[in-house]
Amino acid sequence: MKMLKILKQQLIGVLLCSLLQTSLAYADDIAVIVGVNTDISQLSAKQIQRIFLRKERVSNQGHRWIPVNLRAQQRLRTIFSDQLLQKDRYALERYWNEQYFNGISPPYVLASEEAVLRFVSKTPYALGYVLSCHLDERVRVVYRLHIDSHESNCP
Repeated sequence: MKMLKILKQQLIGVLLCSLLQTSLAYADDIAVIVGVNTDISQLSAKQIQRIFLRKERVSNQGHRWIPVNLRAQQRLRTIFSDQLLQKDRYALERYWNEQYFNGISPPYVLASEEAVLRFVSKTPYALGYVLSCHLDERVRVVYRLHIDSHESNCP
């Protein structure tokens, strides 16, 4: 009986450890998000890149994409731009200067991750990004971009 109790405690410990590791695996990810009422469940890195560079402005369902960025000075935007868009701040500045003359505007810029969550949750086909630790029930993750833990601002 005592042995059964010990095994039970060990099993609970292993399960709790596994759950903790699973949640921590996403703690240092950038989550690309849409509102829960948007009928998109997954996007590829290439699709997201095209949407944020305004090369793809309409979804397959015919809805207009509305990408939103954080401010250029924010570290999360720098990581997102470097890793997913594969352009640094200066390359993006040059890119948008060229696009402007073709009548194409860059994504909207919002002040904080909370602002991104609010905007994306209320705007159909809006697409934004936040650290995974800031996710809540208002949004759905369509892509995860892993970042180093020292880059994270999560508590």
